[in-house]
Amino acid sequence: TNSFNMDSFDWGGARWYVLDIADLEYHYFKYEPVQWRVVSVDNNVAMVMSDKILDRTQYYYINFFYGNEEFDENASAWGDSIIRNFLNEDFIKEAFTDDEVKSIVTADNSGITGNDKIYLLTQQYLKDELLEKLPPMDYPTYGSSIVCAEPSDYAWAMGCVKGNGKDPLCLGNSEWWIMLDGEKIGMRANGPYINPAGILHYTNLASLYTGVRPVMCVDLTSD
Repeated sequence: TNSFNMDSFDWGGARWYVLDIADLEYHYFKYEPVQWRVVSVDNNVAMVMSDKILDRTQYYYINFFYGNEEFDENASAWGDSIIRNFLNEDFIKEAFTDDEVKSIVTADNSGITGNDKIYLLTQQYLKDELLEKLPPMDYPTYGSSIVCAEPSDYAWAMGCVKGNGKDPLCLGNSEWWIMLDGEKIGMRANGPYINPAGILHYTNLASLYTGVRPVMCVDLTSD
């Protein structure tokens, strides 16, 4: 059985493609160190975000059909989310050693993330801090190498959409989640994400195509 070659994939005329299990007769992925992009440094603490979209997951499982007794509008927008559990239970154990975890500083993000070590970029930081440092653009996009991101081969295989790299609005990038504002989920069905062109949009919180770029703060003085 042949393995799937991501680099030689035949796009045909498609601008976008979501890999299907039929594309992958047999595949495996080699563990490699995550590349982190430094977003800011303050008092020997570096805020970093993954350079690529590392995986795909739903933000929240929401079904607004009548009679759904599982839905709780008072649930925590972050604490009860699928993505919070993924980052702080699964990802952190796979990506870091115990010693590396000790160097990650908790950040409560205005009380949203509590004592979690891994989280998402917040809308406030995106708009008030990060974008202030980018050159002004005529087109309403955050299309910089900081904001636009390609999916890893693994994230693409797991379900992230990917632009073909030829279309100027696709650029080989994918979409990734931004943190949902507020303490409670309420009646919200949609959440913020950055699309492949670097534009802030909203999509269903149960989206199966939106990727994850983990964010964390690291103590630069730790061994």
